[in-house]
Amino acid sequence: MLNLAPDLAMEPYDSAKKGWDDRHRRDLTKLYVSSSRYEGKVYGEMVDPPPQRFAKRSNLDPFFDAFQVARGAAVDSGWLSRQYVEDAEKVLSETDGKSFRHAVDGVPVSVAILAGQAYFLTRR
Repeated sequence: MLNLAPDLAMEPYDSAKKGWDDRHRRDLTKLYVSSSRYEGKVYGEMVDPPPQRFAKRSNLDPFFDAFQVARGAAVDSGWLSRQYVEDAEKVLSETDGKSFRHAVDGVPVSVAILAGQAYFLTRR
């Protein structure tokens, strides 16, 4: 805290035993941190809202991404039928983008992803 906000660090504590003393200052390593690279919370009013760093993703986006990568390999491996993978894709497409209606609905999707990933691993 002394490196990032020295004025704040020097504020008096509720107990003098918690505050900074000469022993702390001797052991201190001074760091120079660029404020543009340091993220944190700002307490108070901001003139401009902070920029969005990432597009908002749904909870199922990782499933969509992994399924798209693995679906072909799951069928090509012969471990799953094309119909099974198509049914899994249908289940995934019928979600609201946030969650499966029931956990068991996600099983065929997970199996297809697992089969595809396992196939990729055997090809290395």
